[in-house]
Amino acid sequence: MIDELVKCGISENTVNYIKEIDFLKYDFEINIENCINVINYLKSININNIDDLILNSPDFFFKEKKDVEDLFNKKDINKMVNLINEDCYNIDLLYN
Repeated sequence: MIDELVKCGISENTVNYIKEIDFLKYDFEINIENCINVINYLKSININNIDDLILNSPDFFFKEKKDVEDLFNKKDINKMVNLINEDCYNIDLLYN
C-alpha cells in the first residue's frame, strides 16, 4: 500500500525509509488515503519539497485534506508556499 506514494511523486528512497520504521509504516498504511489526498493538494498549490515534509512532519499527512486546506486558507497561501519551499520546517507556521 505504501508503494502508492511513489505514484504520487514521492521518491522510492522516502518510501523505503518509511517502510524501515515500523510505527511510521503502520501510520502511513492506515492513513494512505489521507496521505495521497494531502500530497495531491500540496502539489496543486506548488509545494515542491514534499519528500522533506514527509520525513520531517509525517503527522501532517495523516490529516484530512479539508483540515490541511483550512490551515492554508487561514494564511496567505502564496507566502506560506514560498516559506515551506524554502524550508520544510516552516510548515509549523501554519499553526500560529
